Order: sequence, then C-alpha cells, then structure tokens
Amino acid sequence: MFIEVDDRRTGKSTKLIEEAYNHLLSDDFAGCICIVAYKMQISKDLKNMILNKVKSDPTFNKSQYNHISKKILITTSMFDKILRTKHIDRFFVDEFDYLEYENFTLLNGSYYTTSINPNKSIVNNKIFIEYLLEIYPNLKRVFKIEKLFNNNISFFEMLNNKLNFNINKK
Repeated sequence: MFIEVDDRRTGKSTKLIEEAYNHLLSDDFAGCICIVAYKMQISKDLKNMILNKVKSDPTFNKSQYNHISKKILITTSMFDKILRTKHIDRFFVDEFDYLEYENFTLLNGSYYTTSINPNKSIVNNKIFIEYLLEIYPNLKRVFKIEKLFNNNISFFEMLNNKLNFNINKK
C-alpha cells in the first residue's frame, strides 16, 4: 500500500498516473485497475491522462488500446456496485480525504493520495488514525503517531504537512 498526504499542487496525482500506467504495463497485471476520486469528472480525467500516457508510449501496441481502456474502471466510491463483478488488481484513489467515509477504505496493495480537506478531514480523524494503527502498528514507531493523542496536535501538523509512506503488510 502507498499513501501520500501533501499540500495541493505538489504532483501527487501525476505520481498516481505514473504508478497506474506502470501497473497496467507490468507483467503481473491480470484484471482491472480502478480509479477512485470524489468527483466522476476527476476520475474520467485521470483515466484519460493514463490512456494518453499509454498512447504516447512508442513501445505500446496500438491495437491493444481499447482493451487497455476497458481495464481502467472509474468511480467515486470504492464500494460501487459495478465493481463487485470485476477483478480489481489495484485501486488508485485520488484525493481520498474528500471522499465520504462510506466510500473509502484502505486495501493492501492500493495507492492513495490526498491533500487535506479543510472542511471534513478523514486524515485528521482520530478514528482513521486508530484504524491505521490497528492494521499497521509499525506506523506508530515510524511516525510517532502517539503524539496525535498526547499533545492534541493534528495529524497534518505532526507530519509537518507531509506524509509519504509505503506499507508492505506481511
């Protein structure tokens, strides 16, 4: 799992596009990928950017374009009914802090990126942090998340406006 929290306009979505592109062209890609964003238009735009990257690759077999396009699903919820019938290799979730709580979960192997939503933050939510700690107790050591509870500072402040980590759950 990869999670990145950073300021706006710092290249998070660009990295997500690059990672999705690399996954599509990897040898272990077997099913579909799913792009999740809080607005459908953003999901569509991200899909188009990935497809443009694929199209511009001189090594890409152009006859495979429609096949690849069908392998990129888009939605605004990780629990969309249409996803139940698909084999999703990996979710790529953009601006997850803007999703409604019921549309979001953490899945091993997926890719998450966001800036902080000033109106309603999942990242600053104590329940979310406790959930992360329950699943990945080593985060406490790495990021000293206990400060969140002891010093009553926000998760965002604690990490000095940056969070970028790769989690490999054993």
